[in-house]
Amino acid sequence: MKISDTILYRLPQKTSNEVINLFIPENTPPDSEIELSIKIEDKNINIREFGAFLSYLDYLYGRFHQDRIYSYAHNRSKQLEISRFEKGSIDLIFSKILEEIDPKQIVFIYLALKFFPKAIRELIGAYKDYEEARLANVNRKLLKEQIKKEELLRELSNEKQNRIVKFIYYIFLKDKKKLSAVIRFLKNHLIEISIRIKRK
Repeated sequence: MKISDTILYRLPQKTSNEVINLFIPENTPPDSEIELSIKIEDKNINIREFGAFLSYLDYLYGRFHQDRIYSYAHNRSKQLEISRFEKGSIDLIFSKILEEIDPKQIVFIYLALKFFPKAIRELIGAYKDYEEARLANVNRKLLKEQIKKEELLRELSNEKQNRIVKFIYYIFLKDKKKLSAVIRFLKNHLIEISIRIKRK
């Protein structure tokens, strides 16, 4: 049995809430504006990879939507929009009022896009189960190293960091057929990704 068939992981609710609160504190006023900023280089952008990246971003946002992706896909008013572009290098700003969203949509997208390009290696072509299992161990180790460098996550307990590693890797396994072009785009063009809170 392939490892991709055996890993089915959900982040425990308590850990999920704790991680979300690290980025969007629990006492944040509900009318605050939450921005996900994705800054990318503005030269020599491969259109197909950029399109794959935007499509996957929309897919992730829909999958973490409280009404699930089917409802999201059929309700234009709930779909993700780019609020504005900042000048200079391309800065894609996705902005929502806190009370209008489920915070995990923003935080989990941040975690996936932040760590995929630095901590995921892919096997290309045919491979055997033991090779995939070895690659899974390598990827989880790389993810753990990156999480320990993340200012807000490195103070979490080792157990909770391991849960986040499993969760991010689970997202990768579930979506890996979509991710080759996405990861190439992020590796080549991502400058910075951040979450900002604007209080009114």
